[in-house]
Amino acid sequence: MQNRYQRRRQRGITLIEISMVLALSAIFIAGIFAYLRTSTTNQKVEQALNEIAFMRNTIYELYRSQSSYSQLTTAQLAASNVVPRRMVDVSGIGIRHSFKGRMNIAPSTVDAFGDSFTIEFDDLPSDGCTLMASKDFGRDVYRIDITGGAGGSFTTSPSPTVASAACGTQGETAASITWYFR
Repeated sequence: MQNRYQRRRQRGITLIEISMVLALSAIFIAGIFAYLRTSTTNQKVEQALNEIAFMRNTIYELYRSQSSYSQLTTAQLAASNVVPRRMVDVSGIGIRHSFKGRMNIAPSTVDAFGDSFTIEFDDLPSDGCTLMASKDFGRDVYRIDITGGAGGSFTTSPSPTVASAACGTQGETAASITWYFR
């Protein structure tokens, strides 16, 4: 009699076993989502860095023969056939970056560096802001302004820790970065 009872008991799945399988599945799925989020952010950061390099080189080419960047505007670049159509917003006068925020381009004259221009990325998620702010663009960039968390103005690319504090906490999307190019 006892053998029959034990056999029946061994055939079924217990509530504890089901709970363990569900818990392990949830951890596995959470890990996959975290990986995909990081992977997607890294891809967008790489694309955004390429967009900055493209815009910088385009501006250098267009204004090589000009005495200053005083006529440089985002609308002018958006209306040109130089900027890829995927970057131009619906209105046709603005430019969007890979994080779907605004890219603003304007002249900037700082006495110590002469004629220069800025490229600003608005509406960045904090993790994207941190990764982008800590990238070094070389000697062409003489200042980086970050708004978001603690914010700040930097004469060199900030370390990831400093950039993280300047950009804000995980999940925020109100960060922006302005690079000043010579």
